[in-house]
Amino acid sequence: MALALNADGKEDEAEGAHMPTRLTLRALTGELRGQQFTFTAPGQFALGRSSGCAVRLAGSASVSRRHCLIELDDHGAWAVDLGSLNGTFVTGQLVGRWSPGRGDDSTLRETCRHPLHDGDELRVCNHVFAVVLSEVATPSPEAEASANAALPGRPR
Repeated sequence: MALALNADGKEDEAEGAHMPTRLTLRALTGELRGQQFTFTAPGQFALGRSSGCAVRLAGSASVSRRHCLIELDDHGAWAVDLGSLNGTFVTGQLVGRWSPGRGDDSTLRETCRHPLHDGDELRVCNHVFAVVLSEVATPSPEAEASANAALPGRPR
């Protein structure tokens, strides 16, 4: 059961399927142009040059090893810059804000989560991705039990 707000603005249990978030990044520019990367909640997915990143941007020296993180849960999606030198942008807005560093170090940045919305553009250096958010219906336990009962070889 999912929670919804009733007419009084109070939480109410709603009938129906649980709806986790699915995020697809469609590469519009850069070496990955034309490729799509799809992730389902919950999870955290890094973009960067490192081989350990979910979306590897290996051909660009201006991209940090672990440049940014996409956080995905049942409530939405967020972009988090991981302290990259060149920044992460969502629809033209810099993710995180510059904070004064110690001494002459002005590269320190306060990290903050920036919400991602369907139709946003995520830019990591010269790599631009279209953000596509959708909901994935997960069958209710009753529907799953019914579907399992209909499988051949299963006791009825």
